[in-house]
Amino acid sequence: MVAGTAIASGVKNGGFGLFDKIATELNLTPEQKIQIEPIVEKYKQKAKALRANNEGDRRANREAMHGIIEEAKTEIFPLLTADQIAKVKEFEEKKHKHHEQKGAIKAAVKNYADKEVKPVLQAQRMRLEAKLSAEDKQAIDELRVVVKEQKKACKKSGECKGKGRKGKGEFGENRTQQNGQEEAGRGRRGVKRGHHLDEATRTAVDALVAKYEANINALLDETKASHGETWKTEIKAIVLDIAPDMEERMNERVERDGKKDKWTHRFFHPAKFLLSNPYEAKNESLTDRTIGLYPNPAQKRTNIKYEVLKEGEVQIGIYNRGGDLVKTVFTKYQQPGSYNVEANLDGLVDKMYIISVTDAAGKVSEQLLMK
Repeated sequence: MVAGTAIASGVKNGGFGLFDKIATELNLTPEQKIQIEPIVEKYKQKAKALRANNEGDRRANREAMHGIIEEAKTEIFPLLTADQIAKVKEFEEKKHKHHEQKGAIKAAVKNYADKEVKPVLQAQRMRLEAKLSAEDKQAIDELRVVVKEQKKACKKSGECKGKGRKGKGEFGENRTQQNGQEEAGRGRRGVKRGHHLDEATRTAVDALVAKYEANINALLDETKASHGETWKTEIKAIVLDIAPDMEERMNERVERDGKKDKWTHRFFHPAKFLLSNPYEAKNESLTDRTIGLYPNPAQKRTNIKYEVLKEGEVQIGIYNRGGDLVKTVFTKYQQPGSYNVEANLDGLVDKMYIISVTDAAGKVSEQLLMK
């Protein structure tokens, strides 16, 4: 299974990506290259045909791609030595670890943003509210609902791809034309094309952002000046705590993109800022809170920091991917307050688990990665 990911990325990159990867990593003999190259080309064409068909269920398309990968494996692997296959699997284990780290980073950054970033931006958005006309307030309320529904429909159809790239994603810094060129004069406020919003919705959002551009930019610039560097520093620390090997890649990105930071620049999108709801109440129920795990990834033990809102029995359990309880940390009666407990991880052999805290107010969970 793991080696299939290498083949998948090779096929997705046009077929020759796989051949080049194998040739670079495994030092194929000339005879192996002659045998493997036409096989790669054949499955490249199959993958291209599948990817060209954007219709159908997203999960079904993934399963079909997996089928192509499995077919390729049955033809390519017999041509490799045992050592070469082992090296491919070793490479894929590293890639699998990267994907697990990516999920943990995403969850941790979201948790940080909800606690530290969102309240600040919400307060700034409330200041903008005073500048909006009654008619525009109503239009924004309606657009907020439309955007949410179109995003949901797009995800369901499987057509939302390439998030974060030009011409993809949700809101961005420039509108991109079909020929890939950025539209002149869009500047900071534009909305990218090719994402989940239809043309009428994008046009309506663009018009409102343009109308209040000076007010929006002033508030966002003020926020960036007062909080931007702190957010960047603290998020970088979170990321490197989970994946220390990412520091080199993060530094390379800063050098390549200038001062643009992958994690914080998304906080300052004018369209997202305008459509955010300044009246959204913070839900204080335990189900919307998170627990802290340190270290994470962990090896033999991790500290669980959590909060009890209602007096009563508290249970902390460790669950596998299937939702089965594999270990109970403890079950005891506790008063409301903040607590910290150390969990022994001996006997846990999988790469990922879920730690859940349940009390009278509800349940909260966090993903734990194992080193």
